[in-house]
Amino acid sequence: MICNESFIVAYNKLFTWLYEHEGIDGLREFWTLLAEAMSFRFEQLTRTKGLAGLVEYWAETLSAEKAACTLKYTMGKNGACLTLYIRDCPSRRRLHQASQSICPVYCDHCKTIYGTILSSLGYSMTLTKIGDNSCLIQIRESACSEAGDTPGPSGTSLTP
Repeated sequence: MICNESFIVAYNKLFTWLYEHEGIDGLREFWTLLAEAMSFRFEQLTRTKGLAGLVEYWAETLSAEKAACTLKYTMGKNGACLTLYIRDCPSRRRLHQASQSICPVYCDHCKTIYGTILSSLGYSMTLTKIGDNSCLIQIRESACSEAGDTPGPSGTSLTP
């Protein structure tokens, strides 16, 4: 897998231009088209392995990007849930290192790109921005509550 770190600054500039010239709707339309173009591995792992495939995808991707994060897979009485706690987003870190002004809705690209793919496969995804470089992403097969959940195959902590 090729890490996209060298493209992060260019993505941000493109996102900013689209946001300023086409508005949030135009930018989301671009992200949706991007999801359709880049989804093969992500979609294939999700189709064949479910949330366990997403654990595999993000463990590989976030390790390559040197993200500080925790992946938690839980199985509850109402279904499975994958939680990603990104403590240090590699994209935003790269933009700060490059002294770049960050697109005001930059973080929404993850929600739109991955959320579009996941929704088409029957999953739901929420993304909550916690701090400048951190967020919480939750992906559910169906209703998944913390009460009664038991740990699944991964509680992996990744650090750069």
